Amino acid sequence: MNASPLARGKRAAITLSMVGLSISQSGAVLAQSAEPSVNPDSTKVVLRMSVGGGFVPMSVAMLEMPTFTLYADGSAIFRPSTGGTFDAPPALVRAQLSDEQAAALLAYAAGPGGLAAAAEQYNDMFVSDAPTTVFTIDTPELSKTVSAYALGFENPAGNPDAEILAQLDALADTLSTFETQVEAGNVESAALYEPLSYLATLAPDYEGNTATPEVWPWDIAIPTFPADGSFPQLVLTPEQVAQVTTVPSGGVGDLYFVGPADERVLVSIRPLLPDEPMPVDIAAS
Repeated sequence: MNASPLARGKRAAITLSMVGLSISQSGAVLAQSAEPSVNPDSTKVVLRMSVGGGFVPMSVAMLEMPTFTLYADGSAIFRPSTGGTFDAPPALVRAQLSDEQAAALLAYAAGPGGLAAAAEQYNDMFVSDAPTTVFTIDTPELSKTVSAYALGFENPAGNPDAEILAQLDALADTLSTFETQVEAGNVESAALYEPLSYLATLAPDYEGNTATPEVWPWDIAIPTFPADGSFPQLVLTPEQVAQVTTVPSGGVGDLYFVGPADERVLVSIRPLLPDEPMPVDIAAS
């Protein structure tokens, strides 16, 4: 069964050639930038897969982000299926696809990958605490979101959706092991993704932590935790992240810090994608 993005890849992913297709500021809080400063095609998502939920530690949940994203300009950002750990996943990779390669991938996702024929939701809870896989496709020909609970787990006998779920699972394997497409030459180029910003999510020290905290490393006040139990977030620069881990980073969880007023916090940091809200310093507004 494919219980998580890091555990995927037990079958060889389908290569695109095989399917017959031609293929901030310091201390800023996350907020939407009023003025886009980049090419809109580089932030328009045309194909995405995310895997999240299920029974996982809080620090792992805080690191959840899309496994694969293809943008309208042909750039794809994905998390490799090997390397890293659950609380320190591998660094993301950015690949550049030609128009033909991107069109082939989208055609595969819509057709053999099952997105065109799929229903919007497959929520049969035949197993407990499994993740949900969510696909998004947005092209002139097809715009929809498909979610499948426990995708990749063995389905109960007689499941009427078994065939379409198998198609979606094959698509999930292809996208979650996209490094095989890079190795097969189905992209023009690929290199580590270097985020402009990272998102840090803070959790309180729930006591009982026997580790020794590091000194809070940034010249940023530790936010007050809201009364509603939500977790405050900070946007960090790559330089700030480099103070606590190697950059570019695919994310790191369970960092334990103590602040100047003896505030003890757990911090998880993950990269921000180009289509996510750009950081602005709203503290000064």
